[in-house]
Amino acid sequence: MNTNKATSDLKSAVEQAGIAAAEAEAAEESALHAEAAARDARIAVEKMEAAAAEAKASIELFELCTAVLLACGAICAGLAGYQNGLWNGNAVAQFTKASVQTTKAASSAAMANAFISHDLHVYIEAKRIIWQGLLSKRDSPERDVFMHQAALLLLHELGPVAYKDLKLPSEAERTAKVVGSDDIAEEDLSPLTQSELTPEYYEAMYRASRAESDKAQEIISQASSTSTVGDQFSLASVFFTISLALAGIGLVFKTRVRWSFFFVGLAIFVYATFYMVRLQWA
Repeated sequence: MNTNKATSDLKSAVEQAGIAAAEAEAAEESALHAEAAARDARIAVEKMEAAAAEAKASIELFELCTAVLLACGAICAGLAGYQNGLWNGNAVAQFTKASVQTTKAASSAAMANAFISHDLHVYIEAKRIIWQGLLSKRDSPERDVFMHQAALLLLHELGPVAYKDLKLPSEAERTAKVVGSDDIAEEDLSPLTQSELTPEYYEAMYRASRAESDKAQEIISQASSTSTVGDQFSLASVFFTISLALAGIGLVFKTRVRWSFFFVGLAIFVYATFYMVRLQWA
């Protein structure tokens, strides 16, 4: 009976030893799993820290790039606006000069019209008097008076351009100025009844006003070109403003989409810079 009890105690001790060994093995396995879990957790934490550091570095890089783009865009936009102001100021000055020149051309044309009107009046009156003289008796005092009146009008009242255009004798004009003899031969006066002032006369009378008008048109053309350059700088300023707006919008986003706004803004900035550099600067 004692033997059975000893055997039973031995079996129980063996079972307990097996259980203890199993528990020890399980504990050891649990420790290994815990160590592996801790290692995995540490690796995960390290990855998260690395990702956070990378994200922070990316954000700092984006903010740096955006700040540089905003600064460059603002400077270039201000420069474009300054050039636009200079060119527009020059255009205003040129348009003012063109206005003055146009007024001078109009004044010259009005003066030419007045001289032409005067010459025509004198010429028509002289022609009427010559007709009266030709209708009078030859070698009569009345005929001589009419011819002398006509010569007096032509020599002292008719403009020099009209006088030359009617092919009147230059010697008679010189004698009237130097000696005071107001006389033109009847054979020189008679053809006037069948003649007219030629287109060359009108061309000569309007030559000064046309020259003034051409000069005014040239100044207006220069002013228009100057104003166009100013508009081109204004357009460059608009491009720079758009690039600034896109770069600024990118600061709102926290994902990678912010780089899309930055690169689009950068592309517009580069295009605007090349566009502005190729313009004519004041």
